[in-house]
This record gives sequence, C-alpha cells and structure tokens, in this order.
Amino acid sequence: MAYNNLAIVEFYLGENDRAFASLEQVLDGNPGNLHALCNTLVLLHEMGQDEEAHRLSQKLEHVRSLNLETRYKVASTLAIIGRHDLAYEELKLLERRGYRGDPLFGHWLSISAFKTGHVEEAAAFLQSEEAQGMREEQEAYDIRHNLQFRSALIQALKTEDDVSRIFTALLLGKLNDEEAKLALSMMPEVTDHPDVLLLTEQILHEMNGEKMIVDARIHRALLTIRLAERYVSDEERMSLEGDFYERFARLVLSGETFDAIEASAAALIYLFHDVREGTLIEDCAALVDVSFDEVAAVIRSYQRLLNPARAKC
Repeated sequence: MAYNNLAIVEFYLGENDRAFASLEQVLDGNPGNLHALCNTLVLLHEMGQDEEAHRLSQKLEHVRSLNLETRYKVASTLAIIGRHDLAYEELKLLERRGYRGDPLFGHWLSISAFKTGHVEEAAAFLQSEEAQGMREEQEAYDIRHNLQFRSALIQALKTEDDVSRIFTALLLGKLNDEEAKLALSMMPEVTDHPDVLLLTEQILHEMNGEKMIVDARIHRALLTIRLAERYVSDEERMSLEGDFYERFARLVLSGETFDAIEASAAALIYLFHDVREGTLIEDCAALVDVSFDEVAAVIRSYQRLLNPARAKC
C-alpha cells in the first residue's frame, strides 16, 4: 500500500519515471496486485496514453475479486480509462449486491450506462433522488475525487513559494488520506522554512489523530483559520483570488502570534470581505462573540503587517 501511494504522489510531483518504477516494484514482487495495476492504468490515462492503458486493462477482463471494495476499485478504474463495457458490467453487479462505494459510484455507473447504450438508465439516475442529493450535499469544491485538482495541489508543494505551500498544506489536511499524508511528509524536501515545516508537522499529527502540539503559535494559527473558515463559504474561500488563505499564510510567515484566536478569526473574516462587498467590524465580532474594540485592534495590526507601505501613509 505504501508503494502504491508513493507512486501516485511521485506522479503528481512530476516524477513520472519514479512513479512507474514504484509501481513496477510492487508488480515485480506481486504480479497480481490489483491496486498497482489500477494505478498504472490511471497514470497512463493521465499521461494521454489511453491505447497502452486499454491494452493493459485486458488483464482485468477476467478478474473477479471476492472483496467488493476491490471490485469497485477495478470497475471505477475501467470507467476512468474509458473501458465502459467492462465497467458497466461490474458496477451493475455491485449495485445488485447493494454496494454503493463512494459518492462517485452513481456517477461512474450512469456514465458507463450512457456509453454502452443504456441511455434511459443514465437519464433515470440523473433525475433520481440520489443524484439530486449528491448535487446538494457534495461541496462545490470537493477535491477528494478530483484527480486533476489533487495533482495540481501536490505539484504546488514543489513548484510554488512558501505562502502557497501553507495554502496547499491546509487543503491536503482536508483530504486526510494516505496519499495526502505522504505528500505532506515530503515537505522538508521542498522547503526549509521553519514555519511551513511546523505547520505541516502539526497538520500531520492531527490527520493521524494525535493531540500533540508541536508549536503553540502554529497551533493557535490553525485554530484561528479553522474558526474563520466557518464563516466564509467554500466557494469564496476557494475563489480564484485565493486571498483568504494567502493572507493567513503571509501572517504566519510574518511571525504573527494569533494570541487572541477569536479576534484573529474575526479580523481575517473582515479583511476578506472588506475588499469585496464590505462588511462591518461589529458584525464580524458578533460572529465569534468578541468585542468591537478587540477585533478593530487586531485588524489594524494585520493591516500594518500585510500592507506596511499603506499603513505608513
């Protein structure tokens, strides 16, 4: 499992040769490892080598695992690379057995149904309560199942600056899976900034369910951003401007102490909205139940840190 996860992260970091070498190492020792074979097919597809992916997928044509989760892994992989004939057959079998997998189960089933000529079945799913529920419940910027976004996210660790790495670390923490943990564990390879490394280490401890506090200031910073996140929608936080997390990252790197967590969160909320439609300081203070004066003082402090030239005027 570790080598399989490593291969995906290496691929996202742009180390294609290393990624395929890791998968080959698994398959050399265990030629029947379905996860390694599925990962190989997905990476080939991501590289645009669909013909080779289809050729290798022939090895899966007669595979019938007793484990339903493994069967779903195989079926969804076949759907991803465009082998909808096999995917539809397997997904229908899983459906008859009551297995629904992850939130994308219905998506892959309906796509494969449509691609294999079962148009009415695909249309029926899109109009079903399940599909409606997925549209209503799934976060607009859910990155858990988005391969392209996940790839870009992990690549950012290697190619971007420390402000972006903090932003990336926060988002990888939300993924909270082995792939994300492995990517974060590689942070020391791409930066030596102590604040970024401490924040990453703190996030990793939390992802592992550990209550260890590696640095009190960084711990307060994380509590601050998570409180602020409650009052800014996903769409706004993940907007193209990206300044919600950028502003927080710049404060972390500036040495901000975040001593007053609630007031700090209210200040971040105010500064985010202030450059858009605007908001009142007292409204932001009321969200987290702190005084106007306390939030106003933190806002002034943040403005001096973030905009020193403007603050001197």
